[in-house]
Amino acid sequence: MPGSVANGGMADAERDILAELDKALGEHVALLLRWNRKLVLPDSPAPDTEDDDHDCDFGAWYALNRHNRLIDQPAMHALATTHQQLHDSAKRLLSARDVDNEVDSAEFDMMALRAESFFAQLRRLERAFRTARSDVDPLTGTYNRQTMMGDLNA
Repeated sequence: MPGSVANGGMADAERDILAELDKALGEHVALLLRWNRKLVLPDSPAPDTEDDDHDCDFGAWYALNRHNRLIDQPAMHALATTHQQLHDSAKRLLSARDVDNEVDSAEFDMMALRAESFFAQLRRLERAFRTARSDVDPLTGTYNRQTMMGDLNA
């Protein structure tokens, strides 16, 4: 079960968020592989433990931390929405496959687009948090000298 974003300071919180975003990427690549395996090989074990978006580690982490000031941002809300849409699409696709043994190509394409969008959003957020971390001193949590000078000269 994922934990809460660190309360120790800005640098700790940013580090925790980066770790969670990286973990979410790996988790959802694995989920996509399991979902695809179930679509192609219907007799394979069902990936039912992560059918709902809040059941996977990222979904649980987001639900726990969504009111944190670093996470309560439009880009994170957009990521969470795409995440939910990805899980919903996979659930519809797998449910329909179980009913009529057919894979709806339009729904499959929609799931693929949502996965692509989710991964792209994750990467953009990782870049943004890495950039923010490079502007902050990890020991004090204050902005580094170059950032301060840029602010003073602006």
